[in-house]
Amino acid sequence: MSAHTPGPWVAKKATVRGEVNEWYVTEGEGVAVIASCVTDIAGEPSEANARLIAAAPELLEALEGLCGLAELRPGHLQDYKAAVAAARNAITKAKGCAA
Repeated sequence: MSAHTPGPWVAKKATVRGEVNEWYVTEGEGVAVIASCVTDIAGEPSEANARLIAAAPELLEALEGLCGLAELRPGHLQDYKAAVAAARNAITKAKGCAA
């Protein structure tokens, strides 16, 4: 199995004639498009999908960290707090909420 494109990924909007008609996800500030989410008339679902896709590397990393802590170091409260904070940050990015 090959590795995925490393993060961070960023959700960006494409505008044509002043209207947002597509959201896409790129690797950081790069030009390589990882995903494209075509916008419906309201535009909301494709923006939410693009944000969720863009948060995927951070969500994966945060969940792997939480699983590792639970399995290997169940007694280290500070490690748990840092892992939960990373997970919450990734969730916030995926939902498009203010941090």
